Amino acid sequence: MINSICKNKKLCTGCTACQAVCPKKCISMIEDKGGFRYPRINMDICIQCGLCQKTCPVNNPIESNGVMKSYAIRNKNKRILKKSTSGGAFSAFAMYAFERNGLVFGVGFDDKLKVRHFGIDLSEKNRLAEMICSKYVQSDPGRTFTEVQNALQQNRLVIYSGTPCQIAGLKSFLKKDYSELITIDLVCHGVGSPFVLQQYLKYMSEKYHSRIVDVRFRNKTYGYHSSTMKLTFENGKEYYGSARVDYMLKAYFSGICSRNSCYECPYKQIERCSDFTIFDSWHINQVSDITEDDNRGYTNIYVHSQKGAELISKLSKFWDIVETDTEITRTLDGSMIDHYPPKHPKRDEFIAMLHEQSIGLAGKKYLNITPKDYFIEKSKSVLYHAKLLDKVVGTIRKKV
Repeated sequence: MINSICKNKKLCTGCTACQAVCPKKCISMIEDKGGFRYPRINMDICIQCGLCQKTCPVNNPIESNGVMKSYAIRNKNKRILKKSTSGGAFSAFAMYAFERNGLVFGVGFDDKLKVRHFGIDLSEKNRLAEMICSKYVQSDPGRTFTEVQNALQQNRLVIYSGTPCQIAGLKSFLKKDYSELITIDLVCHGVGSPFVLQQYLKYMSEKYHSRIVDVRFRNKTYGYHSSTMKLTFENGKEYYGSARVDYMLKAYFSGICSRNSCYECPYKQIERCSDFTIFDSWHINQVSDITEDDNRGYTNIYVHSQKGAELISKLSKFWDIVETDTEITRTLDGSMIDHYPPKHPKRDEFIAMLHEQSIGLAGKKYLNITPKDYFIEKSKSVLYHAKLLDKVVGTIRKKV
């Protein structure tokens, strides 16, 4: 009798492949205390077919490929570039799909500010703006695996972007490669807790006495190298805070709110089952002939498949591109390709406290934000408005 799907619950990534493949629809995804979703089988209707266990990508790893080519790119559209987390790579893939009546699947917020995957076509092109910024929280794939399968069976082009574990889940569910499927994974630090995000948004909404209408985890408030959390409120107010002082960003990067599987992630390797891997290009002036970094952002792209290699040249009208050295970009910008996020020793205590107290109180107890941090954050704002921030940041980066 099946009593577990993933061979080790700690390694379950919540990819939802098991739920999507179940012929009796008897698997539900149930949230734990951190808001992370795990499969639960309704044994009253389970027929013991074993498809869920056979489809789990942790139990049965998907074939992966190394890097064929490495590039750094920047979207030519200045408006898209400004709104994007780094170089606007995903938007170029999306525009390519729209021109071919294709579908694009990415991550955005629903009307309750919960993070989930969804798909759009040319008729919903305006919704691409919802997808293009980082979300440091695990998304809910919902029914998108099935929607992708249906589109592919109709020979429609599909672009699907997600974390490495989500791409592995999609590939496991589909069970075969499709020429019309392009997959893009992210170099992932780890996925943050959906519950922690909701507690954070509740706290900030109460603090600013207004409903939050927009969330940007990596807004280029002070430029690409000093990106910040940006919250927009219904009353017109805006909040900006870096990972130095912002409770959500601080929690995420400290490793206090990641999914348990992230601390032992089986996908922490340069070999991937996707067509492309994308990640920040912090050192563009060191990996290319571009001698001056203008602080507007570039994206590193690794190509893993022949299908991906053939697509690169077709996207030239959407972006500026330079070829780079894989090992150099991996060393300078790709530390999280191989390394797990640190697990904070107080992770479970922090999440438990959030069920009783605000993130303001939990943050003060567990996140170690100092007066020096607040001083530096305030100084950054002053330097920016004095038009001195880029010069100061540039000097610091040269010394590093």
